[in-house]
Amino acid sequence: MKALKVQLLGILATVCLFNSMSASAHDSTPNNVRELTTAEVELLGSDIDNNGVRDDIQEYLEGRYSGYPIIRHEMERYSKAIDKLMIGRTIKERLEAYQEMDSTKYCAFGWGYTEDEFTMHVSQIYDMQVNTPQRILAASRAERSMRGFERPQYRTKPYKEYCHQEKSSQN
Repeated sequence: MKALKVQLLGILATVCLFNSMSASAHDSTPNNVRELTTAEVELLGSDIDNNGVRDDIQEYLEGRYSGYPIIRHEMERYSKAIDKLMIGRTIKERLEAYQEMDSTKYCAFGWGYTEDEFTMHVSQIYDMQVNTPQRILAASRAERSMRGFERPQYRTKPYKEYCHQEKSSQN
């Protein structure tokens, strides 16, 4: 048991050290945007218009949700959050991705979507997005790295305040 505690403390120290080193490298680039590695670019897939949503996902969203701008926008945000989770290098980056995923859910709730409806929509996006062995591995690694870290509850305001107002207004 003592060896397990020592090993756990060693892992936590390594995570903290890695997090502080990554944060300093991350903050040195303009606008807090870091350069993606070749592997990350390949993992994210084709995004010709550089809007942060993979082209095949965008095509699906435009067809499936053309008359539903609110849920379409939230599924775009969710898609971007999945990417952030898969390429996140630090616990902080992965927590931010989870926070964005939660924000899309809270926004949908604010517009009257139920949890079951929201889950149905995001499950489709997740299945389409995490669809290759490399993406499955990246998502699994990210999710596994978060085990043991309690995800704080981020909801601190009314549901609709989690929406990006300029994109989520009723048309």
